[in-house]
Amino acid sequence: MRFAPTSNEQTLMNDLSLEERFHYATTRICECEEVWSLGDDNGWLIRDVDDKAVISIWPYRQMAQQSAETGEDKNIPICVSLEHFLYTLLKQCQENEIVMEVNPAPASMGFLIPAAQLYEVLENMVETETYFIEG
Repeated sequence: MRFAPTSNEQTLMNDLSLEERFHYATTRICECEEVWSLGDDNGWLIRDVDDKAVISIWPYRQMAQQSAETGEDKNIPICVSLEHFLYTLLKQCQENEIVMEVNPAPASMGFLIPAAQLYEVLENMVETETYFIEG
């Protein structure tokens, strides 16, 4: 299992639709069993987008790092296990009505999805083991 995007994946990412980037990210998150976000010593960065609290997530450190480098804040990539993300953090996000932004690019928004819905997607993928991409 690899824990970094290939150069081909990085190049193709710019041409994918939001839905394709979402599918790519959820698949890679399940394969690698880790979730990356941005934050500091106090936890993950929560942004306000259209009056909604939003946390951005990525499947790989490099993708989070890329966004950290383009931001004005001094946030760093932070990783948690898929298990902790699914069964602890997404529950907390749901209780606090936080929306998840999946796989944003440095210059564009990611796929916005309520925490409860993302939980259902990831839990289903893990339970059915339907998360492999060739290549």
